[in-house]
Amino acid sequence: MKKIYYFVLLLMLANLTSQAKNIRIEYPPFVYQGQGFTGLQYTIFVYRGHDETTRLKAIERNDTATIVELQMGSYLWKRFDPTVCLRDERGRQYFIRSIEGDYDIRIGQHFKAPKKGDFMVRLVFPPLPKRVRTIDLTETGGRGEWGFFGIRIDGTPLPPMALPKELERKLSTMPADGDTLPIPKIHFGMATVRGHLLEYRPGMKEQVCLRIGASSYQIKAPCDTILANVLSSGDFLVQVPLTHLTPIEIPLGDQDVFFYAEPDRETELYINMREVSRRRRYGSDSISAPLAYVTSGPLARLSTEWNQLKPTVIEQGIELETQARSVADSLLKEPFAISIQQLEEHLINFFTSHAASRNGSPQMRQLLALNDSLVAVHFISGTLQNVTREREKQRNANRPGNGATQEELDQWRREWGDYWIDADTVEMEHIKLYMRQLQDPRQLLCPPFYDRIVRFLQQLPVLLPELFDNELKARTLQGLQMDKLTPIDSLQQEQELAALPQDYRNYLKYFSDKLARLTEENRHRTGYTIHDLIPPNLKWDEKKKIEEQLMSLTIDSIIAPYRGHPVYVQMWNSSPIDYGSRLNRYAVIPMQKRLADSKAVFVFIDFSFSYQPAWKQQIAQLRGEHYPLPSQIVYQNIVKQLTNDFTDYVYMVFDAEGQRIYPATCNGNSLSVPDFDEIERLLRQ
Repeated sequence: MKKIYYFVLLLMLANLTSQAKNIRIEYPPFVYQGQGFTGLQYTIFVYRGHDETTRLKAIERNDTATIVELQMGSYLWKRFDPTVCLRDERGRQYFIRSIEGDYDIRIGQHFKAPKKGDFMVRLVFPPLPKRVRTIDLTETGGRGEWGFFGIRIDGTPLPPMALPKELERKLSTMPADGDTLPIPKIHFGMATVRGHLLEYRPGMKEQVCLRIGASSYQIKAPCDTILANVLSSGDFLVQVPLTHLTPIEIPLGDQDVFFYAEPDRETELYINMREVSRRRRYGSDSISAPLAYVTSGPLARLSTEWNQLKPTVIEQGIELETQARSVADSLLKEPFAISIQQLEEHLINFFTSHAASRNGSPQMRQLLALNDSLVAVHFISGTLQNVTREREKQRNANRPGNGATQEELDQWRREWGDYWIDADTVEMEHIKLYMRQLQDPRQLLCPPFYDRIVRFLQQLPVLLPELFDNELKARTLQGLQMDKLTPIDSLQQEQELAALPQDYRNYLKYFSDKLARLTEENRHRTGYTIHDLIPPNLKWDEKKKIEEQLMSLTIDSIIAPYRGHPVYVQMWNSSPIDYGSRLNRYAVIPMQKRLADSKAVFVFIDFSFSYQPAWKQQIAQLRGEHYPLPSQIVYQNIVKQLTNDFTDYVYMVFDAEGQRIYPATCNGNSLSVPDFDEIERLLRQ
């Protein structure tokens, strides 16, 4: 009997051992999915070929391999670098061996799925020790930030998140906020932002980007970009120039961490990386904790509260605008049956009386009221523009001809109203709406203020309250510096600067000094040549004549002097915020450094010569031959010789005999990019 018992036991153990050799876990839980890009590093996201649509479908383990199964989208170029690896809790790395899947994909080579839709990729790694419970899928040779971190491979769910004891202590000892939002006081100084990424694992994030004013509109160029490097501990520290209490956002994919900073004060926050990833995957229904805990600095409790409520705020705002659109449509069935003032009054009453119920602290309710009123103003402004177009269309369709009698004109006026409905009238109503919004200085604390208000006011010469007038002038002057990457130098700009309060002048001087340092660094750079196709100081008619002659310019004539060398040609736009500028920063310049000892020649053809100061700042960092074209017409004429597609970007490689061996086009609105690995290989030949 005992023998039979031991025999059955051995069979069971053998069966369990056999099962352990082939373990598959569908959709294993993980802490964070990295994207490899921020709002400012979008090109890296495309170039390295990793996108957030990738899903971790399964992990398989056996005695010979560990297989990671990914579900990917087919619309982007991709590449799995040889440094893709699995990393266990002790930091040991297991590098990729091979790739299986629907298509022939090789390690280190770009690929693009030929068919639309999702497809499966199986990444094969060495077997993992049996005791490993948590791994990271990451890339050690690139910029990092791609992959899946904290993957549970033992079949158990993620353990509940435990806040660090230090964070719990700080949250319990935070002082209470007041009942009202403070009025921002103008004072220039450097704010300190100290951050910590919770559950950080190496490679999760290498940099965080700070959007001053909680606005993507403010981010224009490398010299006014606030980037903070993340240490191996997951901590970062950065100084931010400010003129008053200001909202700031850190974009993490489609989630934004929110907080306030103030000159000469420190703000400390702990970013919940697990919650960032959870919301990205499941939406606002999965909210379980704030995106970030703000433990010190101005309005710390309010910031933490906003980080938890924001998705709900957005959803309620969308629903409110949808209802308002229905109200507006019902009021405008007959466009001339209601005056502009009546329409405006109806919509304001709607937003006031039908706003979604708001919960939260007194400060939160005030902040949301500011946000609701801003949404209302923005919506009503757009509605008035639609009314203008509709009325003009109907009025023109029913207007009598030039030969109409006075009786016909009077009849038409009785039916359709007077000529008061025109663009000027609507514009004045827009101004009145926005001016009412600017009566409260606390509007500067509202997250979307700089996106929705500042851009509108910059287009209108209106008399603003002093605080907002100075704010707008300072932002405009800063924008001029950043757009053209040049310090304030014109007499008009100097006069506008002199009229600002000292704190704003100090703020702008900070950026001017930063630009001056960049200019001085570039002045000492060598290795680039400017070829002026049109000599300077020509009269207009002489310049026009040369431009006409340049219409016959060809790529072959441009690269002819470089025969005997492989030649890289890039046609681009040097605007500081342009796609090509970012690509240069993250792909072309590093490639040039790797090819420093080669015979390759780099030729850059730029068509945005209106950005001449910005162009000069950038070309100092681009070794090679630079050809600024006098107009976009000349540029497009060259492009037509190369491709039938309309594109602002062309990338090519020519061999030593002048034969084109790598033609590539890239539209500025496209996500496809050149294969720089192949380009570099050809230039080394």
